[in-house]
Amino acid sequence: MAAVLASNHHGKGRVRVTKVIRRGPVHSVLQFNVEILLDGPTNAAFTAADNSLIIPTDTQKNTVYVLAKTTSFDCAEQFAIIVAKHFLATYPDLVHRCRVMVKEDTWKRVRTADSTGKTRDHDHAFLKAGPHYLFGRSEGTRQPCGRISIRAFGGVKGLTLFKTTQSSFTNFHKDNNTSLPEAEDRLLGTCMDGEWEYDVLRSPDFSGDRAKIIDVLVEQFAGPADKGVYSPSVQVTCFQMGSAVLATVPSVSECTFYMPNVHNLPFDLAKYGLVNADQTGLPHIFYPVDEPHGIIQATMKRPSSKL
Repeated sequence: MAAVLASNHHGKGRVRVTKVIRRGPVHSVLQFNVEILLDGPTNAAFTAADNSLIIPTDTQKNTVYVLAKTTSFDCAEQFAIIVAKHFLATYPDLVHRCRVMVKEDTWKRVRTADSTGKTRDHDHAFLKAGPHYLFGRSEGTRQPCGRISIRAFGGVKGLTLFKTTQSSFTNFHKDNNTSLPEAEDRLLGTCMDGEWEYDVLRSPDFSGDRAKIIDVLVEQFAGPADKGVYSPSVQVTCFQMGSAVLATVPSVSECTFYMPNVHNLPFDLAKYGLVNADQTGLPHIFYPVDEPHGIIQATMKRPSSKL
C-alpha cells in the first residue's frame, strides 16, 4: 500500500444566506457567508468508495437555510453555535467534530430625514460598512461520554485604521542590512485581523460584547479626540489594544491580533525643485506601500491563564 489516510473532513463553503427580520415598520437584516467542516468515521469514503457515512454537502447547504428559518439569532457567533450543535446532535454516529465559520456583512442603517424633516435612522434602508467584516466561529466536539462541548470565537477581518501623528519607531536593532531611518513622528496605518475566544461559561452577550470590542479597538488605537495616544511601535499598540479588550469585556478569555504595518512613505519631491514639508517641517506628501509590509501579531491572555 502506497499510502494510509491520516485525516479527513468534508463540508460546505460559501453558503450565502440573508435573513430579514420584520418588527412592524422597522426591519433588520443579517447577511452571512457560512462554511461547515465535519469530522467523523468517513475513512472508508476515501479508501473504499463507501459513501454510507457521508452527509452530502448539499444537505449541509440546505440545513443552513432551514436553521436560518427555524431558529432565532442576531449575530454570526450565535448562528455558528446553532449550526455546530445541530450537526453534532442530529448525527451522533456520523459527526464527532463540527467546525463552523460564519462571516457577517455589516449593514448600518441609513441616516436621512424622515417625512417630518427630522434626521434619524431609516426603518428599512441600509448602507454596507467596510472593507472590514465581522465573523463568528464555533468548534463543537463530542466527548467520549457523549457530551457535546462548544468553543465560541468572534473576530474581525480587515479593520483598517490610520492616524497621522502620535506614532514613532526608534532605537531598533541596526546592522549592515538596515536602511530604515528612525522616525520620531510618522504616519501609522494597519489593516488588522482579530479573533477572540469567548468564555461560554460566562454566557456572553455576543452582539453587545463584540460591539464593545470594536469600539475599544478603535478608541485604543486613536486615543482622545483632541490629544490622541502615543504609539512607540505597532507592537506596543497591539498589546495595549488586547489589554483594553480583556479589561473591558469579561466574557473574552483571550484575543489574537494580526496587525500589518501598512506604510506610507514620503515622496521625494527634490528632483522637481520642491521641498516635501509643510509649515511644521514634516513631510506631507506620501505614497502608500501595501507590499511588502511589516507583520506584527500577538495573543493576549488574562494573567491567570496558563501561557
